[in-house]
Amino acid sequence: MMIRNLFVSTIGALIFSSCGSTASLWFTDKRMKEVTIGMDKTQVISIMGEFYLVNSSSKDTEGNLAEVLVYKSSSNEEYRLKFLNNRLESWNRVHLREYIQPETPPAASTTN
Repeated sequence: MMIRNLFVSTIGALIFSSCGSTASLWFTDKRMKEVTIGMDKTQVISIMGEFYLVNSSSKDTEGNLAEVLVYKSSSNEEYRLKFLNNRLESWNRVHLREYIQPETPPAASTTN
């Protein structure tokens, strides 16, 4: 009986922990409604969460820092947020196309 309870608890923990990483994806669209141009990077991350990718980061000749953070959503989309000197300058939503592997062309036949 103890082994069964341990097994059920372990399976439950695995299920809930796997959902935890995707839960943030489900609320990305809702959270974006709270983000406004001009917010600083810390404010945006506090709203959107820590699960982001840094798409690009650079400095221009005057030392201005430009960064693009990416948040994924559950609907095969990404929100790309562009910061200039740690202030949100612009953002856009990009629909991602699923990669479809092209069909392999038929082998050329050789006839003599």
